[in-house]
Order: sequence, then C-alpha cells, then structure tokens
Amino acid sequence: MKKQVDIKRIEKNFSGSAKSYDEYASVQKKVFDMLKYQLEVEKKGVGAGFCKINKVLDVGCGTGLHIQELGALFDRADIDGVDISSEMIKLAVENLGSKGYSFFEGNIENICMKNKYDLIVSSATFQWLENWSKAFLNIKDSLCSNGAVIFSCFGPRTFNELRVVLEGVINKSVSIASSNFKNKDEIEAILRKLFVNVELNEEIITEEYSSLKMLLKTIKKTGTRGSGIKEKDVWTPEFLKKVEKNYFEKYKKIIVSYQIFFCKVSNRYIQGCL
Repeated sequence: MKKQVDIKRIEKNFSGSAKSYDEYASVQKKVFDMLKYQLEVEKKGVGAGFCKINKVLDVGCGTGLHIQELGALFDRADIDGVDISSEMIKLAVENLGSKGYSFFEGNIENICMKNKYDLIVSSATFQWLENWSKAFLNIKDSLCSNGAVIFSCFGPRTFNELRVVLEGVINKSVSIASSNFKNKDEIEAILRKLFVNVELNEEIITEEYSSLKMLLKTIKKTGTRGSGIKEKDVWTPEFLKKVEKNYFEKYKKIIVSYQIFFCKVSNRYIQGCL
C-alpha cells in the first residue's frame, strides 16, 4: 500500500537542498532536455501544436534552472515560475528576478494563480504531488482554453535497483520515496477525467555512480529523499557496507534506473501554432 505523501517533509527536503541542487541534479537536467526536445518539436509544428504562446508557467521551477531555456525557446512569452520551496524561490529571484521573470512560492494543488497560461510546463516535479486530481483541477483553471500542459515526472520503478538491494539486506519489503509515485495507468486515469487530449509516453534511463555514498549524497543534495526509509532507523556505517556489498554482488556496479513519464494534455488542438 502506498503511503500518503508528506508534503511538509518534501518542502523541507527541497529547501534544505536548494543551494546544492543545481550542482547535483544531472538526471533532472537530462529529463528537462528530453522534455525541451518535445517542446521544440511542438513549436516547429511537427507534432500537434497549440495556441500561440504568450504566457508560460513553470511548475516546480526550483532555482530557475530551466527558466532561461524556456525564455529562449519562447522568446516572445512572459514566463512565470512557481515552487513549493521558499528557499528555491529565494534563489530563483536572486538569480533571475532582474531578468523579467516572475516567481511565486506555493503549492500547485491550492495556489491561486492570477494569470491564465497558454502553456504550463513541469519537469520532474509532479511525482511529489499529494493530490493529483486537486493539482490538475487547479492547473486546468490556470490554463487558457486553447492551452496545453506538457510535463515529465518520475514513476514508481525509479531507484528500483536500490530498493531491491535494500530488501536483500533487510530481508523484508522496503518502501522508498519512489514507492509512492503514481504509475502510468494511475496518471492517465486522472488526466482523462479532466482533459480531452492525453498523450503519455515512458522512458527508462540508467545512471551509474562511483559509490553507494555518491548515490545517496546525490539523492540528499537534490532533495529527492521523499518520505521513505528514515535514515536514523537503518543508515549506520555497518548497514551501508552491507548494502554496497549486496549492490556489487547483484549488479556489479552502483546503478539506478529512472522511470520517466512524458505527458501532453489539452482540451483543444490547434495544429501548428506554437
């Protein structure tokens, strides 16, 4: 059974990792590059286009890492960013506030956005939602009638190798942060209740780390610990040695898979007008 997402802990994790996030978020950058490619395809009219883009919202904008790239892609649009982490927003304002972008602190599940957007983008964020239906009702209300939502998020098979290794050491079922992520069918069912057009695709990427310590450090420094295993319960030096030994016995190296869903939704298609 999936656990309820602890949204306060999620916010605390990301605020705590705000200053280190950009340095360690290599996977998140790869995922955004994949999402950006889809946006570029849409803009060129290869795929089904949407309304003319005048206003864009980046949900889960973090430190503003991707805002400038969105600004370059949609150079005639006003671009806003929203994030649940106060520390992330503080850095985004410091880094980019003077460049004409607007940033808002808040939870997309309940924040009232003053603007209507032609395009709402989000990369590697929605897996942390507490209530998907509530969030997408709010997103739908913030969308222009001809607008679109294009996003990526991680799926429950993310960190699967880590989970398998931990279960081998503990000898029982283990719930890690990704265990609570929605699967493809769950996401599609929610979205089809709200949007006429839903496209959902899946990718798996695998990353190798130099050591278990580096993997765990990357998870910590990017705030992606979620509310899975509590560190104080099991993360002792002796336990970590057992986990790393089990990792190499099973996989010959420290690797983890990232299950990524790419989705595009709208309530009206207009061919080739991004």
